[in-house]
Amino acid sequence: MSILAPGLALLLLPAALVAQTAGPTPGGSRPGGCRGVNTESSSITGVWPGGKPVEFPSYPTVADVHKDSPAELAGMRRGDLIILQDGHDLVVDPPTQPSFAGDTVQLMVRRGDTEVPLTVVLGRWEPQSGEERVCVRVEPASSRS
Repeated sequence: MSILAPGLALLLLPAALVAQTAGPTPGGSRPGGCRGVNTESSSITGVWPGGKPVEFPSYPTVADVHKDSPAELAGMRRGDLIILQDGHDLVVDPPTQPSFAGDTVQLMVRRGDTEVPLTVVLGRWEPQSGEERVCVRVEPASSRS
């Protein structure tokens, strides 16, 4: 990988973060969406000339897929590396709008040496005992009347 990609990610990240927090969201009263996975990610910290640290994030790796979740239904597996969501690179160009329960998202995951497209209809979080929550499946927003 060239040094250009991480540098480009660093330049674009502040604008993407601002866009994620600006303006109204199109979800109306729908709750935030969930896939039903636990992910892990890390970052690499480098130092600019002059001593200023800079952090380069990594792609999220699926640590666990919840049973009967939207992710399991879509075919997501433990160890999948999530690289794209709706055509947006999750490190260089993350989506600028939140996704809601019932939204359909197109994911590209890297599984070993293969890129696998997955379609996930996002679920909603439902409380369980104590503070635990579970991601439950919902119908796609486009099929609701």
